[in-house]
Formats: sequence, structure tokens, C-alpha cells
Amino acid sequence: MSVKCALCGCVFEPEEQSCAVCPTVGGCRVICCPRCGYAVPGESSLVQLWRRIRRKTNAVKGMDSDIRQAG
Repeated sequence: MSVKCALCGCVFEPEEQSCAVCPTVGGCRVICCPRCGYAVPGESSLVQLWRRIRRKTNAVKGMDSDIRQAG
């Protein structure tokens, strides 16, 4: 999943980046832009869970509408 930096517009893969000044060296959820160094917090576990639930419910709703159209 690509991320676009809000400051400079650079598009990059957050998994490949770690902050140069961070002592945890990639162990945190902060996403740093490789071009300008702008740092933003990554998605929390709660947000990730919410997105998974939404995807599953949307998929089920899509299957329900397919069944109604076929019937």
C-alpha cells in the first residue's frame, strides 16, 4: 500500500522506510517520508480492525445483492 506524503507529495512504500533518527529502527508505527523526513503516525490496530470489518461486511452485502438480482 503506497503512502503519499502530505508535505512534499512523495509517494513511497511505508514498509520500506524507517526513520533515521528513531532509536527503535522501524519498530514503531511512525511513517517517515524518505524525501523530506516528515513523520506521521501509522494506523492504529483499532483502525485496521475497523477496516477489515468494513471490507467483510461490504463483501457480504455485495453477495446479497448478487443473490437478489439472480432470483
